[in-house]
Amino acid sequence: MLNPLDRLASLENRLQRARADLLALEVEVAQLRHELGTARKMPVPKVSERKIPAPAPKPPEKLLMTLQQFSEANPAFTVPALRWMRTQSQNPAEPDTFRNAFIKLGHRLLIDPAEFFRAVEVHRGE
Repeated sequence: MLNPLDRLASLENRLQRARADLLALEVEVAQLRHELGTARKMPVPKVSERKIPAPAPKPPEKLLMTLQQFSEANPAFTVPALRWMRTQSQNPAEPDTFRNAFIKLGHRLLIDPAEFFRAVEVHRGE
C-alpha cells in the first residue's frame, strides 16, 4: 500500500499524462477537420503552440514532524506516549519496529509519520 504522499505524486503524474494525451487528441481532431474542410474559423493549433501547464511540484520525499505537531494531527498519540515509544524502541530486547520512525536532529526529536504508521501496522498484525 502506498503512503499518501506517494499516492498523490502518482495521481498527479497520471493527470499530467492524461492532459498531454488530451492535447494530442485535440490537435489530431483539428487537423482532420481541416483536411475535411470542416475546420472552424480558428487556425489549426500546433502542439508547440499549446501551453501545457507545468507539473505540480513533487512533495518532499520524507515529511518529518515534531512530536507536538504529530500529536496535534493524531490526538490518539500524546507527546509523552510518543516519547515512551521512542524510549522503548531503543531497548535492544524489544523489536525495532518503531526505531526508524524517530529521528534525533540536534536537540530536536522528529517523527516520520509514514514509518510510524508502518510500524503500527506491523504491531496490528501481532
